[in-house]
Amino acid sequence: MRTTIEFNNACFKHGIIEERIRYALNKPQYEGPLEDYENKYIVLGFDNSGNLLEIFYNRINDETINVFHAMKCRSIFYPLLDE
Repeated sequence: MRTTIEFNNACFKHGIIEERIRYALNKPQYEGPLEDYENKYIVLGFDNSGNLLEIFYNRINDETINVFHAMKCRSIFYPLLDE
């Protein structure tokens, strides 16, 4: 099954373009729920330039996600890479 990705304008606030977000989402190093938040997920993945990104999304339904945050990964999330 292929997932449809919607992009909330807020996800571009930190200058990460759609192509880089899609690349990181397609090759996640980590993906899981955000603690303390219902229906919010985090993906850590490298973009097509080798930058580690943190990406947050909501699941709209079984086939669609809505990305609302993308930026260079902050060190607070590095321990997730060891899981």
